[in-house]
Amino acid sequence: MWIGVISDTAGVLPTPVMSIFDGVDYILHCGNIGDPSLLDELSQIAPITGVLGNGDNSSEYPFERTLFRKWFDVGVYMNYRVGDPMNLARTTKKEIEELDPQVVLFGGNGESFNNRVENRLFLNPGTGGRRRVKNPRTVGLLEIEGHSVRAEIVPLEPEL
Repeated sequence: MWIGVISDTAGVLPTPVMSIFDGVDYILHCGNIGDPSLLDELSQIAPITGVLGNGDNSSEYPFERTLFRKWFDVGVYMNYRVGDPMNLARTTKKEIEELDPQVVLFGGNGESFNNRVENRLFLNPGTGGRRRVKNPRTVGLLEIEGHSVRAEIVPLEPEL
């Protein structure tokens, strides 16, 4: 199963996202959506769910602040504001430890992150919408095969 992972669109959905996500089984938005119509566009590719970011009004979206879901036997936890995976805030760390997911998805700082920390895969797909000065625009692809998971960061434009 392939899952497209996007965050921090802030009302912008770059054209390459549609082709990168073409063929995924599911799409997860890690928050800071910015415009509810983006969800309609993405849902033309695959079913979508996600979490709210700091700029998202809960009355405009069918999402919560956190999400925990299992695909096959793989637990996936999402929260826009996880912070630094190497130094989690106490409440975030406690929630993650209680839910015991294999994958933690987050957004929030615009910087992509794809690494294992304490046997969990932490993935921040980076900024998928408006270009930020220092960070390239990126999205993530998450593959779940049986009990194993892997992820990759995909740039939305070529490096110069």
